[in-house]
Amino acid sequence: MTRKAMYRMIQACLMGRTDYVTEEGISIYHRGTHETTHLSPVLDALIECYLTGTTRSIHLSLHTLAVTAGVKPDEAMRALLALSDVFLVSHHIEERLLKIRRIDIDVMRTLSVHITFSAWLSYHLDLIRHPERHRVG
Repeated sequence: MTRKAMYRMIQACLMGRTDYVTEEGISIYHRGTHETTHLSPVLDALIECYLTGTTRSIHLSLHTLAVTAGVKPDEAMRALLALSDVFLVSHHIEERLLKIRRIDIDVMRTLSVHITFSAWLSYHLDLIRHPERHRVG
């Protein structure tokens, strides 16, 4: 699955089309309501952080995420919460698209978040990050 296809699929879910099913048979749906319109830039910034990293987990400041996404910090936080309410379901197993593991405030009053991507999303992002590992023949 290409990055563009992933965006379309996740955006369709976030826009209320909850019956989306991937080619692997994974249903994607969104729980809850969140008043934000900045999901795409925040998701794009998170994916960029993932692609430049080495693990499924990301640790970054909310300010850095907001600047990278081109939104205000409160909008970045709302978008993070909305993205954490996206679920993948396959064979009765439910998994969040991303999990907010921890939120910290340091002595400088900087808010940082620890995020882990789902195994499914990590797998598809790894195909983008390391295409040479997944070539056949």
